[in-house]
Amino acid sequence: MGSTAAEREKDYTTRQIRAVKAARDLSRRLAYPSIKNLKEAIRNGGILNSGITVRDVDRAEAIWGPALAVIKGRSTGHVSPMESERAQQTEQDEALRTDIMFVNGYAFLVSVCKPQQYVLIDRVRSKSSEHLRAGLTSQISRMKGHGVTVKEIRSDPESGVESVIEWKKAQKVIPEILEAGEMVQAAERAIKQIKERMRCVLSGLRFVMPKSWTPFLAEYCVQRVNMMRSSVSPVETCEGR
Repeated sequence: MGSTAAEREKDYTTRQIRAVKAARDLSRRLAYPSIKNLKEAIRNGGILNSGITVRDVDRAEAIWGPALAVIKGRSTGHVSPMESERAQQTEQDEALRTDIMFVNGYAFLVSVCKPQQYVLIDRVRSKSSEHLRAGLTSQISRMKGHGVTVKEIRSDPESGVESVIEWKKAQKVIPEILEAGEMVQAAERAIKQIKERMRCVLSGLRFVMPKSWTPFLAEYCVQRVNMMRSSVSPVETCEGR
């Protein structure tokens, strides 16, 4: 017969319970990363001065199981296949994998900078060439500010990004438009992850978030996605910190 969370808490000291509560709160503030990524970040020094250990994370799972916000927010089913790379990029020359994300009536230009896996997001008013050009200009400029030159942009024909092909050529960026029906897997995976993390955060709120806050929530989740991947996060690799 299974025990309750209250009964399981009795197996730990008051100090340990405070630590596991802090571990669960840390996960919330990081927009609910996977347990694996959270533990890797703690082990590798990606999260400093938190006082949280991997053991605290494990104890939180043992006592309470997955957070309710995670259970409600995580999606299952389709898994995007890995995208094959045609050629190895140099350290400073990188490629964007770009697509459009729609959430709550808002459109966002989402790009993954390869091979760093750094995710960029910009709200766009529409799929018009003017708005997409403004979004891509912003993203390319931000990467350039970190010493990264974007040499290629890959997108699918349905995204609308093909409408700025001539502009991309003028910027000395190679446009690669996939065949009809093909998807840009890196961007698709990023969009799925962003939406998943947004749902987790929304499920954990104690109030109904105004729809107008959607762009801020999307940016918040992307910042935390960039913080949490691998031993050296994309934000550290890209921004050098």
